[in-house]
Amino acid sequence: MIDDFTLIDQHGDEVQLHQFYGEVVQLVLFAQWCATCRAEAPDLEAAWREQRDDGVVIVSVMLEAQQGPTTPDALAQWTDAYDVTHPLLSNADQTLASMLRGGYPTLPVLDRTMTIRSVDNFPFDPDVLAALAAE
Repeated sequence: MIDDFTLIDQHGDEVQLHQFYGEVVQLVLFAQWCATCRAEAPDLEAAWREQRDDGVVIVSVMLEAQQGPTTPDALAQWTDAYDVTHPLLSNADQTLASMLRGGYPTLPVLDRTMTIRSVDNFPFDPDVLAALAAE
């Protein structure tokens, strides 16, 4: 089971990873400046909107902003640019940076028991989430 963490979301609320226990979780570890991250952002939001009723949660974690650590303004910019409605979290202290697998973005997938089933669903494939949700 992955270690729990609590971070602040785009609304200023605390979000705890393990509050999603029982759902399939696509973690998205990204940087605001990353071109690939920007390209995948619409696909991630679309997957969230399509699959959330099936027990799939997208949880994006901004590890770096344009100019260093993440800030509430950086989260607001990302939310506005990509019409983000799924949980978007700030990881200004870099506690999750050790999960990066080869760079930005890294997309670990957690099953309903918070076990990592894929260390990196890159390039993003929503079918991976749908398959786990159907199990």
